[in-house]
Amino acid sequence: MISSNGSSQSNGETTEKRVLPVCPHLNGNIKLNLIFPRLLEAKNRICSGCQADDHIWVCLLCGNIGCGRFVKQHAIQHWTTKSHPLAMEIFSKVTHCYSCNNWVSNDDSNKSLSIIRSTLQQIPIKSNRPPLRLPQPPTKTSTTPNANATSNTQIRPSSLKQKTPTIVSQPSSKDVKPPQAIQAKPAQVNKPNNVPQVQASLSSRRRQKQTTKAEGRKRLKVEEEAIEDEENGGNKVKEPTKSAPLDREEKLVRCIPGPGRIGLRNLGNTCFMNSILQSLGHNRKFREYFIDQILPDPSTNEPTTVTIMDHKYTRQPTSTIIDNTQKKQADLPLSIVMHLHNLLRVLWCGQVEVVSPWSILHAVWEFVPKFRNFQQQDAQEFLFELFNRLQLELSTSNGEHGNIVNDLFQGKWESSMKCEKCHRVTQTKETFLNLTLDIPAVSLAKSRRTRSSVGPSATCTLQDCIDAVTAPQKIEGRFCDTCQTKEEAQTETKLIQLPQTICFVLKRFSWTSTSQAKVNTTVRFPLRDLDMSTYCTQGGRYSLQSLIVHHGTDLHSGHYTTYIYDPVQRTWGHYNDSEIYVVTEEQVLEVEPYMMFYQREEEKRDT
Repeated sequence: MISSNGSSQSNGETTEKRVLPVCPHLNGNIKLNLIFPRLLEAKNRICSGCQADDHIWVCLLCGNIGCGRFVKQHAIQHWTTKSHPLAMEIFSKVTHCYSCNNWVSNDDSNKSLSIIRSTLQQIPIKSNRPPLRLPQPPTKTSTTPNANATSNTQIRPSSLKQKTPTIVSQPSSKDVKPPQAIQAKPAQVNKPNNVPQVQASLSSRRRQKQTTKAEGRKRLKVEEEAIEDEENGGNKVKEPTKSAPLDREEKLVRCIPGPGRIGLRNLGNTCFMNSILQSLGHNRKFREYFIDQILPDPSTNEPTTVTIMDHKYTRQPTSTIIDNTQKKQADLPLSIVMHLHNLLRVLWCGQVEVVSPWSILHAVWEFVPKFRNFQQQDAQEFLFELFNRLQLELSTSNGEHGNIVNDLFQGKWESSMKCEKCHRVTQTKETFLNLTLDIPAVSLAKSRRTRSSVGPSATCTLQDCIDAVTAPQKIEGRFCDTCQTKEEAQTETKLIQLPQTICFVLKRFSWTSTSQAKVNTTVRFPLRDLDMSTYCTQGGRYSLQSLIVHHGTDLHSGHYTTYIYDPVQRTWGHYNDSEIYVVTEEQVLEVEPYMMFYQREEEKRDT
């Protein structure tokens, strides 16, 4: 653990422990006699609303089974209609309280949650998550963990079998016994003689249902082609051939764990944070700055201490920070810079498969209170607040550290406004850390139907989005200081200095006075050779380093994942919290990005 002045135990001072809030809604809202009959039969462990079999939540008051927010949100709908506050996810065994809008870390007086988890541990529950397709690295002999090690540590050495993460510690079979009905040996039941006929009937109905779905999809495609043909005046526009959709069961290949290929566990709607941290960690100069320049390795003969915000920190061994990075309750360093230093060292040490980033999450809660919950947040807003905090702390550090945020991400633009009556021009220069781009309105004649409930989407390019920002625009009723009246004016934005890494943010969400909608326009983008000299004389060419995708229809719900390029392996990886998969360039080009990080190509060659 990184120590700081005034917080180390050796100084005899007490550091405040930060714990998850206690849920007050447990007593009286858990009915074991209604839950177990639903969970014991496999046919009941699917969503009662849509028959989904993954991300399944059981209501702890009535036993209703519903899918989670990443499927069709039937569990949330049950809470809305019935006001039953508690639900448990049957695969990960985490509990959520809708009344508190938070995860549950405590238990009731009867240890009901521990009993339910112990019971689920004995029930063979299968998930449809894809299997591993690449061979695992050779198993290494690992030493037995110290019996006195902290129970909060959640590391998983690469030689151990992956287990489903939990937010609270699992009770042992010695502490909790399942109900008597679970322990009883099931009675043998004689199978009826007509089992083959029943199975044949079920198979026939499945084939008929699949055929009906296929015919429906075919009719929908014919109708869409007919509409598009009519809108183009009878001249059908042929779209380029796309690769076949990804078959989750056959095509997903998981990355072999290693430096830079370590997942971040979702601690409860923290995918927005995981996506940003993975993207920043794969920027070589950003990563090396926080790992080696802030607190250099002792072998370099550089100072191994740093002072930030009047606190002194010392570089600690990797084994120590692996433990402390994942502790829910710890003597936390008082600096986001130090938490980022610890986390990036763990992600690039190659000694674990998955990291639970509890310490940096608690630090974010401490310094940015609006994130102090387990609700979904905007990834762009998190990046903005993270950069602000890093800049503040780095400005107080001792030594020749500079400001890596400005060095890598800061650019400059110039906005001008010209009055159409007196021709007076006013100019303003500003710096930026990301470029927020409007998605231009395009014709729906080229639209394609998406799986989103928002409706059809159109197609444009990243260059179209940049053009929409930099092109001159007319403004009505602009007050002119010279004319002293409201006149028509023309505005224009020019990029006068581009950073080494450009962060583009697409405006995927639009608001009205009563509602919010997601803009599903497909934005085509290049993987390399993005020529920015058209927009800036010092532009140059850029290549895509990573992009972040928002899955869902609402800004404050859904899910974030990241696609990252590995210049060493020359492959793309899909970082979905704790899971990392190898993907092709064609699959990357098919996604609908929300944020994109482009690096200047001379910078990317040595990344």
